[in-house]
Amino acid sequence: MVWDVSTKKEAERDQRESQDFYRAMADALPVLVWQSGSDKLCTYFNKPWLDFTGRTMEQEVGSGWADGVHPDDLQRCLDSYTSAFDRRESFVIEYRLRHRSGEYRWVMDHGAPQFNSDGTFLGYLGGVIETHDRKLVEQAAIEVRDELRGALEFNQSVMAHMGEGLYTVDTQGLVTYINPAAERLFGWSNAELLGRKMHDMTHYQHPDGTPFPASECSGLQVLQRGLLLSNHEDVFIRKDKTFFPVIYSAAPLSSDGMINGVVVVFHDVSAQRDAEAEIRRRTTWLERLVETTQDALVSIDRQARIVLFNAGAERIFGYSKAEIHGQKVNVLMAEPYATEHDSYLERYEKTGEARAIGRIRTVEARRKNGETFPIELSITKVTTVDGEEVQYAAFIRDISEVRRGQAWLQSLIEATQDAVLSIDRHGRVVIFNPAAERIFGYQRNEIVGQKVNLLMAEPYATEHDGYIERYEKTGEARAIGRIRSVTARRKNGELFPIELSVTKVAEDQNVQYAAFIRDVSEKARLQAQLVENERLVAIGSTAAKIGHELANPLNGMSLTIQLLEQRLHKNSNLLDTQISSTVNRLKNEVSRLRKLLEQFRSLSRREKFDFQRTTLTALVDEALEIEMPRYTELGIQIECSFPSNLPLITVDIDKMKQVIFNLTKNAAESMVGGGRISIKAAASENSIVLEISDTGTGIPAGIDIFEPFFTTKPEGTGIGLSIVQQIILAHGGSISYTSEHEKGTTFFVALPLK
Repeated sequence: MVWDVSTKKEAERDQRESQDFYRAMADALPVLVWQSGSDKLCTYFNKPWLDFTGRTMEQEVGSGWADGVHPDDLQRCLDSYTSAFDRRESFVIEYRLRHRSGEYRWVMDHGAPQFNSDGTFLGYLGGVIETHDRKLVEQAAIEVRDELRGALEFNQSVMAHMGEGLYTVDTQGLVTYINPAAERLFGWSNAELLGRKMHDMTHYQHPDGTPFPASECSGLQVLQRGLLLSNHEDVFIRKDKTFFPVIYSAAPLSSDGMINGVVVVFHDVSAQRDAEAEIRRRTTWLERLVETTQDALVSIDRQARIVLFNAGAERIFGYSKAEIHGQKVNVLMAEPYATEHDSYLERYEKTGEARAIGRIRTVEARRKNGETFPIELSITKVTTVDGEEVQYAAFIRDISEVRRGQAWLQSLIEATQDAVLSIDRHGRVVIFNPAAERIFGYQRNEIVGQKVNLLMAEPYATEHDGYIERYEKTGEARAIGRIRSVTARRKNGELFPIELSVTKVAEDQNVQYAAFIRDVSEKARLQAQLVENERLVAIGSTAAKIGHELANPLNGMSLTIQLLEQRLHKNSNLLDTQISSTVNRLKNEVSRLRKLLEQFRSLSRREKFDFQRTTLTALVDEALEIEMPRYTELGIQIECSFPSNLPLITVDIDKMKQVIFNLTKNAAESMVGGGRISIKAAASENSIVLEISDTGTGIPAGIDIFEPFFTTKPEGTGIGLSIVQQIILAHGGSISYTSEHEKGTTFFVALPLK
């Protein structure tokens, strides 16, 4: 049997020729081309690939090509390839491939699945272009240019998925193929360009409007010279006659040693040009900003030599750019920074330990004239995108004026007679001036870091943290920005009135709120004394009138009682027990009324005082001496505690003994069945405080015990404490007390040291 195999042989010849044509075209392409089978193993690499890697086809086929992928990129590359392969999808991978020189260079790999006419999956075809130089350019432009996409592919299926424009022309310059990307970029369809001269359609004119002869076209000259044209910058023309900048590469297409066309790969660099223009604009803006800022900007290289010195630095340091450029930055530093700077830099370069970088520090600098001055210094490390050049930039602010202002403010704070204290947002004391030490009795080192609540009386001490918390959350200012009258507490526990003004001074953690405090104890005492004096004058005036009205009837009653007693004694037959008892009661009541009348008069008359120097210890001893037997009989213990160094005081001795007598007598009367009276004293800078405490029943809350004629005792007149207060006020002192029900009362008598 005989078969005519001419058709089959002709088909095989056509297939070989087609394969030879495509492989010749692949070897001529300015891209690296690879092919894999359906088993994911590579079966072919074109000549540019092998020339690039410096390896043989035998070394690359299978999975040998992976040996050239950078270890950091290999897994990602294989994952992308395998994932796309399993889904039969096109993929684009950018990775580093080892060049024959040993250097890893960035490439972009675009692969696409291949199917035969009946849909059978054959494997993948891929094209790889080197993007190393382009990537470095993009990085130098702060990665503002879109990454190059796509790759040249072995056949139309691969080329159709390229991100770059690709077209081929024959020896006459007629278009034989144009990919979709080129259609989009030019605005022409494949049908509109096929068979037409590409130069006449897209390259016929210069941007200035002058003709562009085909003989001058670098791309078409590839036909004549047979040489590869790479990364040529030019301008193409769209269908709508607008120009757009491109970078293109062209390579001759040959078969059997004959050039039969040119393949051109190009991409639109409009975005890159726009980005470069934006970079130039931003660079110009930055240069102007650097030169116009009032702060100094100084940049140094890794050897600490000055490479940038702006106008602000010239003004602050006194050097010109010309005389300082290239000098060691140490000349701008005061000691010890000047001597130690090189070691700072060396240590950082070796260890990466940043002690100054990234922080704002206050240090001393030096001007050209030798003057040292304070600056705020912020240093940052500046590195190029490729990491090859490293510089350090310092932003410097001259704070001489600020420092002088701070010194003036500090001296003002130190000299003011009012207390100035500051707290952080947690209520801890940060600043405590000498006046605050004097007013509160704490030394600065005792109180700084402590909660400010220590200086407050209740309820302010307990509620203060809640005030801050509420203000921090809501911004509702109840105390800030106002002058308030509140009660404070000294170190010795004494409560005293203050005028308080609070302001918020900063947003940092160190100083948040400042308080200006005026001790108004003396003012309050004088005001209270004035009011009390006016009240006592009114009471005394009334008492004088009452005393005058009562004196005559009492005298008459006393004489009548005396006459009655005389008659009863003469007529003993009229005397009986009941009449005698009645007369005695009348006599006693008249005597009591006389004593009360005498106390009324003491409120109304202006007393004379005989001030003498004495000790508090002597006063107490003399005041207690007469009553001690009675106190012992009542089961009352007396405890006295006085420091040995109590200073002398100037008082009216008799009247002050009357004060002590009245207070201890009241204390004894509050302790039915016995108890303890404690008497102690303490001296401050300006006064002596006498404390008299008892363990009695206490004083009910809400009453004014100093109000004349008010008493809690069944037989009291209510005048004793009023007289005590009057005597103490006349001495320029004050009297106060604390009391707790069924636990006792403590009186505080403060006398000035005159």
